[in-house]
Amino acid sequence: MLCGSAHLLSFSGTDTIPALTIPENYYNDSDLYGFSVQATEHSVMTSLGPEGEFDQVLNVIDKAREGILSIVIDSYNYRNFLTEAGKSGTDLNEAILNFLDGENNKVVFRPDSGEPVSTTIDCLNLLSEGFGSHLTDKGYKVFDLNIGLLWGDGLNYQKIRDILFAMKSSGWAAQNIIFGMGGGLHSNVTRDTQRNAFKCSAQLRDGEWHDIFKNPLDSSKKSKTGRFKLVNDNNSFKTIPIDGEGEDCLQTVFKNGELLIDDMFADIKSRALNYSNNRI
Repeated sequence: MLCGSAHLLSFSGTDTIPALTIPENYYNDSDLYGFSVQATEHSVMTSLGPEGEFDQVLNVIDKAREGILSIVIDSYNYRNFLTEAGKSGTDLNEAILNFLDGENNKVVFRPDSGEPVSTTIDCLNLLSEGFGSHLTDKGYKVFDLNIGLLWGDGLNYQKIRDILFAMKSSGWAAQNIIFGMGGGLHSNVTRDTQRNAFKCSAQLRDGEWHDIFKNPLDSSKKSKTGRFKLVNDNNSFKTIPIDGEGEDCLQTVFKNGELLIDDMFADIKSRALNYSNNRI
């Protein structure tokens, strides 16, 4: 719930229903901040067995409404699925083309297993063989039709980077793929991810402040010493001595059982967006 609501500060796409309760229950904000798309998953796609996979997806496409339709393709063999989808004259190909005739419709194919980099490139090539592609003015391939890939299995920053580098090396534009953000991108984080830790840096004893610090043989773990404040220096936050120049950005939100600042979720989302835009 917490990870999903943090995701909603920067994105509006989510399948995490509990995340939608955070703004209302904790921030007095009844607006809806997360939305999803039409999508299949494995219990749907495997319900008729291997021999009924294409019948099932035909039923899904037939019942789909206008917009994005995400189809999981690795229930059995993603290569067979994409070959059938792109083969002219097959029922699956005709169903997909008919759906894509809708002005705002898009089909996204989701391989959900395998080695991310090689599987992504393989899927892009198979889709290009079936549905065609062309070059942008920068010389990268994009699909002729409103289709794409969705990859969301076991991703982290490094894997996303590797996929995009491989796509670039193979001549594919990044616009052909969407990345799903699973639990690993939000919750597989420890204090060592950004070497973050809390250490005491000063103590008030008998009315006088005393600087304290740790300085082990591993000097990378030396802690700051003295009293500090957090300042914003050209959209870059820095910790400086408390008597340094600049306004302290830290505010007391909760003290002695009293909530001192009662922000709405929209306020926090706006701050996150403004900070990201200024950083870019």
